[in-house]
Amino acid sequence: MPTLVKDDGGVVTEYPAIALWLASSFPEAKLLPAGADKLAKALEYTDFAVATLHMQGFSRIFRPANSLRTRPTTRR
Repeated sequence: MPTLVKDDGGVVTEYPAIALWLASSFPEAKLLPAGADKLAKALEYTDFAVATLHMQGFSRIFRPANSLRTRPTTRR
């Protein structure tokens, strides 16, 4: 699990929370775009990358047999 340990000893976990914390803590780095529409789009892409791409990749690594087969159909 991605984990950021802050200077004060506090902990932030999960990539989206860490990315938001870093962007908010260091605005001069311009890690996230300004403006509600652009920020929303950046968060959409982040969520897609974490929830869809990342999880599909890990499921293929840790359960490779499941990524190559289809579910059998059940006949009644």
